[in-house]
Amino acid sequence: MLQWRNPAIELDAVDNEYYRHLLTGATACGFEEFRQQVIKQVAAIRAENDAPPPSISPICVRAHKHDIDLSGQVTQILLDLGESS
Repeated sequence: MLQWRNPAIELDAVDNEYYRHLLTGATACGFEEFRQQVIKQVAAIRAENDAPPPSISPICVRAHKHDIDLSGQVTQILLDLGESS
């Protein structure tokens, strides 16, 4: 699973232990860099499986209400790559 977080988020400043734990495993980088990682990962999985993508994609895009526009962009990128919604 690939998870992204804004590199400006300081983990020590996150009071909620659950959210801090979630963010700890996320990749802290710029969005474009993360987008390239997603593209490479999808291509690698497809090449490894040498099969068409499944009719139901195992990809889930979730976001806090403050990031709803960003989650829409991520979803569109995945759809453009041929992943099902």
